[in-house]
Amino acid sequence: MEFITEIAKQSEKHEGAIMTIAQQIEEIGIKKGIQQGMQQGKAEGRQEGKIEGIQEGMQKGEKQASMKIERQMLESGMDRQSVMKFTVLTDAEISNLFKD
Repeated sequence: MEFITEIAKQSEKHEGAIMTIAQQIEEIGIKKGIQQGMQQGKAEGRQEGKIEGIQEGMQKGEKQASMKIERQMLESGMDRQSVMKFTVLTDAEISNLFKD
């Protein structure tokens, strides 16, 4: 920028054209910076979404596996109180195990 300003001072008849060129270069730089920032933001957003989706899927899978084991415990004859003691299921959730 200092270079362009110095040239503009030395060449007054071209000062307007040189400043216009400098402004155009600055605008191009700003546009490129905005585009790059948007692309980076989109990529980061997608990555965060993937991570959240994976975590949610794992939690659902763990819950399903846990419920399957709890159901098997009940089907094998274990009493409800013992199942509730060894798991985090409530009485209502145990009742819902057999509604599927």
